[in-house]
Amino acid sequence: MPPARPGVGTAIDEIARRHGDYALVGVVAQVEVEDGAVASARMTYVSAGELGQVVDYSDALRGASATDDRDPMWQQLSEMARETVETDADIHATARYRSQLVAALTGRVGFAAAQDAARDGTRMPMPTGGRS
Repeated sequence: MPPARPGVGTAIDEIARRHGDYALVGVVAQVEVEDGAVASARMTYVSAGELGQVVDYSDALRGASATDDRDPMWQQLSEMARETVETDADIHATARYRSQLVAALTGRVGFAAAQDAARDGTRMPMPTGGRS
């Protein structure tokens, strides 16, 4: 995977019943920031919606603050995700509960990706797993 270009941030988070369990819902976000505001945003979901479906939230988030999560666009994003991502029920969670998790995670993960993009160039290197 090539590193993200400057101004592009990523974030991922999930909710599981216990550490190590499969995610009830997970969200992966990629957000591009220009001049402190969101220029584009795409997200995909784990254990919610169609597998591999990428949702483009660029129109909804364009201009949102990359540094202030009180910007109303982030709250609107959560509700948009709840309406956009179709969830299914199984033995682990109802569709309604998964939909609530989608809403809770989408704004949080999207904003984390925007913050990552706004840091531009100050990323910490990822551990390689090898010995030092």
